[in-house]
Amino acid sequence: LSFDELNRRYNFRNFVELDEAWQITLDTKELNNKFFEKISNWFYWAATKVKFKDKTFHSEVTEDNANNLIKIISRLIFIYFLKERKLIPEDLFYKDKIFPLIDKNEPNETAYYKAILQNLFFGILNTPISNGRFKKLRNKNYLRDEAAIEKLFSEIPFVNGGLFDIADEPYSNSENILTVSDDLFFGKEREID
Repeated sequence: LSFDELNRRYNFRNFVELDEAWQITLDTKELNNKFFEKISNWFYWAATKVKFKDKTFHSEVTEDNANNLIKIISRLIFIYFLKERKLIPEDLFYKDKIFPLIDKNEPNETAYYKAILQNLFFGILNTPISNGRFKKLRNKNYLRDEAAIEKLFSEIPFVNGGLFDIADEPYSNSENILTVSDDLFFGKEREID
C-alpha cells in the first residue's frame, strides 16, 4: 500500500500511528484473509462461467463445477509459485504476450485454458523433459504459433506429482464441451456477495 492509501485508510497523525497502520496492514492473518477473500470471490463468480461435463452453464455453483474449479485453483496457485521462482516464464500469464500466439476464434473464448493452461498442466509439468513432451501437446488447433509456445514451455521443469494428473481432467475432444472462459484469467476483478 502507498503512503497516501495507508493514510486514507487509517488517518494516522504521527509515527507511532503510522507504525501501527503498517503492522495491521502487513499482519499475516490480515493478508491471508484478503487472499482467501479474493480467491473466494473468483471461485463463486467463476463457478457460473464454466462448463465441464454437462454442456450447460449454471447460475448457481454445482458440485461438479466446484470440484473442478478447486482443482484449477490448486494448480494455478502452484504454478504461481513456480513463476515467482522463475521456473515458468512470466509471458505465459500476460494477455498482450500470449494472445498473439493462440487462436481465439471460439464463441466462448476458452482458448487460453485449452491452449496454454491444459498444455502447461498435462503436457509439460506432468511429462519428463526427455519423454517427448511436445508430442503430448493437446488442442493444437488453438496454437497460432506452436514454435513460440514450445520455446516458452521448453525450460519448464517436470513436476512429478498427482496435482497435474490428466486422469481427473473433465475433457472431451470430440464434443469440445469444456469451457473455461479467458475472461476468468484476464477480465476485470469483480466483487461477489
